[in-house]
Amino acid sequence: MTKKTIATYTLILLFILASICSKVSSGAPLQLSSAQAIVKFEPQFSRVYPNQTFTVSVRIENVTSLYGLEIQITWDTTYLKYSGHTATIPVEAYAEGVLHEPLIWINDDVDENASMPGAEPETRYWVTVVSAYPAPSFNGNGNAFHMTFKALNNMGRTALNFTYIMLGNDKAKPIPFTSFNGRVTVTFPGDVNSDLKVDGKDIAFLAKAYNTRPGDSLWNPDADVNNDGKVDGKDVATAAKNYGKSV
Repeated sequence: MTKKTIATYTLILLFILASICSKVSSGAPLQLSSAQAIVKFEPQFSRVYPNQTFTVSVRIENVTSLYGLEIQITWDTTYLKYSGHTATIPVEAYAEGVLHEPLIWINDDVDENASMPGAEPETRYWVTVVSAYPAPSFNGNGNAFHMTFKALNNMGRTALNFTYIMLGNDKAKPIPFTSFNGRVTVTFPGDVNSDLKVDGKDIAFLAKAYNTRPGDSLWNPDADVNNDGKVDGKDVATAAKNYGKSV
């Protein structure tokens, strides 16, 4: 039996045990989740520069009676290098997170070589965790984890993909969900519109947003090339330096 199979059966068994304990203790009737949950990368689209470090989150929204989860993701190591992660579980420790304690952890593993026994092909991060009685179920929205990467020197568009997702409720039933993968563009500083080149279109975007800050009506965060909270001459100078470059 593979590690993946063991983890899945363990998770299901834990759901069942938690359900039995909860039913015996509270006498609550069986209630199945009817909400359509969403599991997504946030931000869904990221524009970064070579050697830049950035963080994305995996967020669960509109979930009802969440009692356990298993999520596996992958990324292309040609473009991105893993720098660190934080599983924001439970909410007692991370107000922005998901699930309640006590918890049983099964996986919280990273392998950039994608060689974890039992994981889905190409999986580079694998988290499996379930709440245990007397933990209440989780409802609403929250982050499962944050993942930090460093962009490498290769320019191009790449993906952050889910390779496996399982959400379970407090009655040992799967929770239906819709998932959205992430996209990352590694490009030149000054590529405001993320088309992998710096040209007149980018200069036009910079001109339109020039001398603005967050909150201004014409503010465009993509035009803030150096990420200092304003669009000014430094951003224009950086774009000018890279003008004409393309992939």
